[in-house]
Amino acid sequence: MQYAIVFFLRTHAVAVVPRADIQGEFKLHALVMAHWGSKSYPAKVILIGSKKLCDSKVRHVTASERGDDFEFGRPRKNTRSRRSSKASSTRSENEAIKRLYEEIIAKMDELESLMPALRTQFEVLSEMRELDRELHEVMQLTREVLKRLPPLEEHRSLGTSSTGALQFEF
Repeated sequence: MQYAIVFFLRTHAVAVVPRADIQGEFKLHALVMAHWGSKSYPAKVILIGSKKLCDSKVRHVTASERGDDFEFGRPRKNTRSRRSSKASSTRSENEAIKRLYEEIIAKMDELESLMPALRTQFEVLSEMRELDRELHEVMQLTREVLKRLPPLEEHRSLGTSSTGALQFEF
């Protein structure tokens, strides 16, 4: 069974909690609701591992002044410079993610604009195939009707001229 060390946001306490007592995304640095006692409290996951690992590390968890930068053991000596370099790398990562997100959205918009055209093209092709099939049936029926018609001499007695055109008398 997996466990996690969580930092409770309201009390700033740290505890080892089983996976079953965590509501939300079970991943590192995720904000979740952790069950403690009879209630659930907002918390941040700071380590995931076995119960033995979490129990051994929970005593060594320290938090920075803001309460969101965790590490194990003694606090960092040069936290400000590392924090600023971390912030700038985080900003550049966020910008890269934002660019990728915008690129994905643009591609999806492009695909969406093509979809009606493809759908219409598919519908037109389906309709053309259906009309072609119906035309083929009509041509077969016409041939069958023409085969059943009497020869041209018999038409003369029905009021047709020598050219085969019908003659009407008024």
